[in-house]
Amino acid sequence: DGAGEADAQRDARVTALEEELLSLRVQRFNGWVLLFKGVADMACAGNMPGPELRRRFPATFGWMNDGVVGAAGVFSALCVCFNHFPSSGASVGGRQTEWQSNQTQRNAVGLAYGLVQLSALVGASRAAPGGAEAKAQ
Repeated sequence: DGAGEADAQRDARVTALEEELLSLRVQRFNGWVLLFKGVADMACAGNMPGPELRRRFPATFGWMNDGVVGAAGVFSALCVCFNHFPSSGASVGGRQTEWQSNQTQRNAVGLAYGLVQLSALVGASRAAPGGAEAKAQ
């Protein structure tokens, strides 16, 4: 019986360590997601009328056109949706808690923001009527 108890204790400890390792991996992944979200937000903020990084530093930030800024905005919105999406195991008794209900509304707002950014990105990629092509003719 002594060997069986030792094996059970070892298995319990291994299980606890595996769960802790999984938790650390999830935290590390979420940290990377937040880092990339911050970079995407900075790309969007740098294109605002205040900083105007593209005009002030064309050699460094000349690549920041509307398409890049729009893609960064979509990526940032998707990161927000990913981080705030409620897990299936968080409900209490099969019902949504108040926090989950509010979180679902926030997710919907984040998704709407992402769709607006995506439509701006698609709209920016299309040629404007009467633009350079019309002037060339």
